[in-house]
This record gives sequence, structure tokens and C-alpha cells, in this order.
Amino acid sequence: FNASRLRITDDTAYALATCCPNLEVLDLSYCPQITDVTLRLIGTYCTQLRQVNISGCGQISDEGLARLSSLPNLHQ
Repeated sequence: FNASRLRITDDTAYALATCCPNLEVLDLSYCPQITDVTLRLIGTYCTQLRQVNISGCGQISDEGLARLSSLPNLHQ
């Protein structure tokens, strides 16, 4: 799913994550409102993710990255 440069908020991420639990590829690059909360939601509900692009998302800390790194199928 390509959401690059869209205004994804935590509420949008929750809707996306709960509606698309089998999502395997997600591009969130250059979405300025992406936060650790967003990544926690995605990591909790989208457990099949293989690829996530969060390039240019400046509000992400090690906490958010740690949540994504626990996904078993994530390779990129």
C-alpha cells in the first residue's frame, strides 16, 4: 500500500491497520505526522508486513523502530 506523502495520522493508521491485517508492503515515506504511536499500531495489527518504508518521517524514535523490528516477516 503506497501512502507516501499523505497526511497519515494515528487515527488513519489505526483504521488502515485494523482493516488490512494481511498487509505485506507499506510505504509511509515522507508522511510528516507518522509517530511511534503509528508504528505501534501498525506493528500490532499488521503482523504479516515484509517491507515498510518510513524514509523522511522525522517524528520516529528508537521506540517506534523497536516495535517494527519485532515483526517476524519484516525484511526491509
